[in-house]
Amino acid sequence: MKSATECGKCFCDSLYHQLGKLDASNEEKIRISQEVLQMIAQSDFRQSPPLIAAKVNALIAAHCKGFDPFRKEKDLSTKYMRELLEDIRPQIAALPDPFEAYVLLATAGNIIDFGVDSSFDLASAREKVLGVLSEPFDNDAMALLRKKMDAAEEILYIMDNCGEAVLDSLLVNLYREKITLAVRGKPILNDVTRMDVEPSGLHPARLIDTGDHTPGISLTDSGEEFMKAYRSADLIIAKGQGNFETLCDDSDRPVFFLFRAKCPVVRRKLGGAPFGSCQIRYVNIA
Repeated sequence: MKSATECGKCFCDSLYHQLGKLDASNEEKIRISQEVLQMIAQSDFRQSPPLIAAKVNALIAAHCKGFDPFRKEKDLSTKYMRELLEDIRPQIAALPDPFEAYVLLATAGNIIDFGVDSSFDLASAREKVLGVLSEPFDNDAMALLRKKMDAAEEILYIMDNCGEAVLDSLLVNLYREKITLAVRGKPILNDVTRMDVEPSGLHPARLIDTGDHTPGISLTDSGEEFMKAYRSADLIIAKGQGNFETLCDDSDRPVFFLFRAKCPVVRRKLGGAPFGSCQIRYVNIA
């Protein structure tokens, strides 16, 4: 999926949000800003937004070795969603179709995104997550997802954000024996890395990472272990907008995308999907 003019604002918003977290002088922050803004101006907007965002974050990271600017948000998101999940377990257990509920909740959790919305308020997540259980969804897409997950022998489940990952645990643990869980190889925005898996309540049969810091999937920069799993999986489930943006046009594998439509560029790509709507999209270009 190609970037659009609106993407430039998001790149800049992310830059200044992260600069606000840095323990650096104003002069150093100005130097970083100038370097990043020049890179954005020279970027090829035929690339997907996460590929350009990865370059933005790489330049910032080069000035602050080992700094994980969203560590606090990630930890708070995980804690909040674990408490919420425990609170609503009786409500989930009373639902007639556990699979359907788990998919909807995993998709609903994608609302937690400090990368898209740096001012996101965790307190607003409860209503937005629970509301999805009463919203309409694509019944045909849900039925196809169930059929393909049941039939698959190897499922690659590509994670997205912390907090959201807690709700992913319901679906992942249901199919744990056949799932390989993939997380980001390096800290990027509030995305899940290896250290966030266990605190999120996830227990996959196999855990790998992309070896990369793209907030999505780069088929050229991901590591050998990830690409082997990507090529061998019977089915890929990709969570979040970043994974959708990077794979929707370029993947030659069968992929189900589960995410919220949260930006105008993605909504246009989907043919005018309502803002915040839960999406269950299947793509099989091969």
